[in-house]
Amino acid sequence: LFYFLKNICICFIKMRKVRAFVPPAVLLIWPTFLSCCDEASAEGWPHLHGELKCRKRLRPYCDFCDALYNTRGGSGEYMDDMNQPEHVLQDDGNNFLVEHPTPDEQEEYFVILSKLLKEKQKKAVDVIISLATKLLSEDTAKAVKNINDILNKFSDHGVVDLFQLYPTKDIVMSVLALSRLQRAANESSVRFASNEKDEIGHSVIADMALLSDLAHYAAFANAAYGWKGGLALSGRLHLGDLKTLVARTGVEESDVIDANWNSRTHRPAYFIVRDNSRKNIVLGIRGTLSPRDVLTDLCCTAEEFDAASDNDSRSGYGDTNQAKAHQGMLEAARKVSQQALSTVATQLAAHPDFKLVIVGHSLGAGTAAVLGTLWHDIFPGLAVFAYGSPCVGPLAYSPTNSDFIVSVIGEGDPFANLSLGHIADISNAIAILCENYELRNEILARTKRGAIADIPDEDLLWCQEQMNKLRHEKMTYDKFFPPGRVLFMAGSTFGDNGEVTLREVDNAVFSDLILHASMFDLSRHIPNRYEAALARLWRDVQNEITTN
Repeated sequence: LFYFLKNICICFIKMRKVRAFVPPAVLLIWPTFLSCCDEASAEGWPHLHGELKCRKRLRPYCDFCDALYNTRGGSGEYMDDMNQPEHVLQDDGNNFLVEHPTPDEQEEYFVILSKLLKEKQKKAVDVIISLATKLLSEDTAKAVKNINDILNKFSDHGVVDLFQLYPTKDIVMSVLALSRLQRAANESSVRFASNEKDEIGHSVIADMALLSDLAHYAAFANAAYGWKGGLALSGRLHLGDLKTLVARTGVEESDVIDANWNSRTHRPAYFIVRDNSRKNIVLGIRGTLSPRDVLTDLCCTAEEFDAASDNDSRSGYGDTNQAKAHQGMLEAARKVSQQALSTVATQLAAHPDFKLVIVGHSLGAGTAAVLGTLWHDIFPGLAVFAYGSPCVGPLAYSPTNSDFIVSVIGEGDPFANLSLGHIADISNAIAILCENYELRNEILARTKRGAIADIPDEDLLWCQEQMNKLRHEKMTYDKFFPPGRVLFMAGSTFGDNGEVTLREVDNAVFSDLILHASMFDLSRHIPNRYEAALARLWRDVQNEITTN
């Protein structure tokens, strides 16, 4: 530990000499794993300003020097004169110094250095994974390894490393151009829409019972965060998670069947209560609140599953190709199922006129959707209400195409269109604009006239055509979407005034990751927003019905 900390100090002292090439994260590892000798002095590092030399004689066991020593398949030797410490390489009998390398020699140097860095970083990561396996729980260690695999194979998912390939100025201008192009294309689709979209809200209420349930169970999803969530998100303090649950949902304390408020990796906190007012057994699953929940979120690759085999129930559900979901949420649903299945089954058997309702917000919403898919054949009449659900799975699979799941997505919620596929699509679109200067400049020229709504029709249609071309040619990676029937909540969703609208939309509406200034505004994702907006919508609808 002392050796490592000493090298970090040396690293920051000497950072000025190497920061032009080496990323900061690498600097923390380099002194320990790339030292030229036991002393690991910063003076032993290769300097990276167009020169290839070391400040002291290099020893044969230095990995970096050995790589250069053996390059080109030839033999080499080190100069023993301390006043001339450059490397001397022999290639077909011709000696050459590499203090002022040619472009080919520079390219070879960087290839060797890059390969060596990757090898050393892999060794460092292997050490971390080994420590995680020994010191952490099995699930946490597995999650750490999965996340590391995702990061190491980012390019395999189609994600372009923009900052490695393009100048920062080009990236910034391309992001600006793509953001304007997206907004202009959206304005064009609205301005030239062939028909109006039906709304479920003040003007058209397709299902009053559904709207009532959505408003009612939003409080249950919010209560799953316990007293910590209540204090952090709303400033309300209740003495204990149980008191918070009872106060927020209105159930009696005797109707709380089970509650597990401590989450683990791949097993979020949850509770089970009897809702006597609506004759439902309610399973509420908490969203992200702890570092372990974040690990579950980041295990974001797709995994196919078979609900029948997962539950050892009848095999009539279908084959494994019918269900695919976010791997972390699937593992979380399996863990909750293992612990809660028998309790839920016992309660439903004791109350045959009750149905099962699973609710959740954020990670809890995604886990609820997957758990509902696992239990769909076991509990007839099961319903899932998901608030602020993240992207859970591909379009053609359950739970994304399941109609017993109802997702409420608030306008501007940053997690409704965020998955590895979305990131791959947006990085590829930015890469195209970084390379195609003419297209980028034309987008900026056609959209520079102030507000998007003031752009002429001709330019809007051109922008829509270019956006569609990007989607069809470059933005084609597999993406996840919010699950089930998606109800889009818009309007005045903050505060107590203004109209709130709720309309059903197609899941594919969330195909693009939209670039804008508030794209990661977490205030649009908090559970209080969903609870308050739906409660106000339901209250306004009731008042309107009473008035009429």
